[in-house]
Amino acid sequence: MIKSNLTLRLIIAIWAISLLPACQPPSEDLVVEPFKVIGLTVISSLQDQQNTTDIGIFWGQLYAQKIMDRIPNKLSNDVYIVYTDYANNPDEGFRIIMGAKVSTLDSIPGGLTGRTIGGGNYKKFIAHGQMPNAINTLWSQIRLMDTSRLNRDYRSDFEVYGRDRSSPDAEVGVFISVK
Repeated sequence: MIKSNLTLRLIIAIWAISLLPACQPPSEDLVVEPFKVIGLTVISSLQDQQNTTDIGIFWGQLYAQKIMDRIPNKLSNDVYIVYTDYANNPDEGFRIIMGAKVSTLDSIPGGLTGRTIGGGNYKKFIAHGQMPNAINTLWSQIRLMDTSRLNRDYRSDFEVYGRDRSSPDAEVGVFISVK
């Protein structure tokens, strides 16, 4: 009886410890300067994982239509996914812009949108591993922290995908605007 009680406590302790990284992924506080992006855009929401569907469609369009090659004044080949124009909460809607960070919005190709993203205080997280699983897992963890521990202000959030985005060991920066 004592042995089974001890085993049960040990299992519960290991389970609880395994949840800690899921609830509190490492982050870095930083100040982001305003920046400009040009890319595909859609109004989406978290309802029925519509955002996941929309982003999947955008990745297909990005490659099939060579969107990144069409964006002028790119500062790099990193792919930015920006979440902005939040409604009252993410379930009710927000804008997704997928494209590139640019130096100017003077020339926006047809079918694409240009936008200045406001700077401010952000928390930076890193998704490690095979995409999209790693990024989806990180967003689930961020949503667990959401406003109570993270103090989000829902101004603009964004992800930055570097050149290794299809690697099993990819790293994607996720920047969450906070108060």
